[in-house]
Amino acid sequence: MMRRGVLPALILIAVLAVPPALPEEQAPAPAVACLQVRTLVMDALGTRTVDVATARVPFNNTGLLMRQIPYGGPPLSFRLLVRPATPTEHGIRLTMTTEVWSGGLDDGLADGGMERREEIGVIAPESSYLLELAHERATAAGGAASERRVVLSITVSDREDPSQTDFGPLREVHFVFQMIRQNGSTVEAPDTQSLSSLVGRPVSYSSRSVALGAASERAPGLTFTLAAEGTQGDLVTVRLRVSGFDYADVERSRLAPVTYETLHTVRSGSSFLVEVPVVEEDGPPEGKPAVTWVVNVTPRLA
Repeated sequence: MMRRGVLPALILIAVLAVPPALPEEQAPAPAVACLQVRTLVMDALGTRTVDVATARVPFNNTGLLMRQIPYGGPPLSFRLLVRPATPTEHGIRLTMTTEVWSGGLDDGLADGGMERREEIGVIAPESSYLLELAHERATAAGGAASERRVVLSITVSDREDPSQTDFGPLREVHFVFQMIRQNGSTVEAPDTQSLSSLVGRPVSYSSRSVALGAASERAPGLTFTLAAEGTQGDLVTVRLRVSGFDYADVERSRLAPVTYETLHTVRSGSSFLVEVPVVEEDGPPEGKPAVTWVVNVTPRLA
């Protein structure tokens, strides 16, 4: 319920003119919503809270929460986007988007197999909204069936809360990255790309590939995936993942898998440089690899 400011009564001496009464005015809406997200697991053991996260998110902004659910069973992770609207007499309107996938947090960088769901609800301050993430059914060896639900309980308040922020407003991030392939003593033409995303949401780019002339699971070509995993002021933590196949020799006759991952924290607008070697599966060659990708990444927060 919205709080209203009430003008105090004015008691004036009789000889003074009494001004007309002022109408009651509604206090301005608070600027920040205090959100609490509890992760509940419901199964044969009962209902229990396995995780709690809190944050202060400005109204009409989007907050992001990424979690791997800490419970016994196959790994399950999720991303939650919450946008609280300015409170009205009817309550606070929440726009909620969940992305759920099997595996750890890093497995969410590849969007395959991810379940996405969006809901909109209006709740009163201090009330909770239940949002189901997963509903699992299993059959034991003896034929007994069991169920497990994973549910988020989202509570929103229009009062400030000084508690530590676990998740916060969603921010836009822009990446400028340049890829240069060093093939022996030859430095190939650079490939420069500009990509935009949101903090916590990965974005990918696939390099130009060379056709083999026939369908193959080991086709040459690399995928560069960037994700701003978190921010603190003007600092941004960026994860770079490179995967695919490329030729490990100058003559382009021996194809090798490429898997590389690194994490860097830099200031917005600053860059970091990484070298991604291409080596064959039976082990790295002696000395410097014949083929290396040099990648320069510059993240910039909006």
